[in-house]
Amino acid sequence: MSKDGGTVLTLAYSPDANDSGAFQIIGNTLPE
Repeated sequence: MSKDGGTVLTLAYSPDANDSGAFQIIGNTLPE
């Protein structure tokens, strides 16, 4: 699980990924 979380965080913080898209991915991945 830690590996997945790290990957998601990296993708979100990545400059290549869109801010909106990154935030959306995090919200969908993390439990509300």
